[in-house]
Amino acid sequence: MVEQGLRIQCLDTRSWIDIQRRGDLRYAWFELRCAVDIGHGHFSASNVDVQFLNGDGFVADLERFAAEPGLTPQLDGTYGSFLIFWRPGGSDELMLSFSVGDAYSLGPVTSEFNLTGSLRLPPDVLDLMIADFRNVLGGPTRL
Repeated sequence: MVEQGLRIQCLDTRSWIDIQRRGDLRYAWFELRCAVDIGHGHFSASNVDVQFLNGDGFVADLERFAAEPGLTPQLDGTYGSFLIFWRPGGSDELMLSFSVGDAYSLGPVTSEFNLTGSLRLPPDVLDLMIADFRNVLGGPTRL
């Protein structure tokens, strides 16, 4: 059983996103969880069976983003889940926009659920996150 993960914590440390790799070398999936605390409201979402669709390309884009802050690396997942790293207005601030999505079939109707938002991240975490994403997303997800 392969279990690797990372936590992305926002600058004020009250909100976070977790990604956990599950499964084995033949087949792996990801748990995507988030909790957001904005003081007067608390939000959380999770999906325990997400597939990321562009892991290799995302890690390469995230590495380029460290040197080219105008890029917006995006990790796409199933059920409308995504992570997008960006810098507002050419600043040194580091932002993460996200969506944790899932769907539920109610017979002939499918109901989709998403929690979306943006978090301000500590500016010095990018290099560590690149290594963490390479570790968590790396390796085969299917053989």
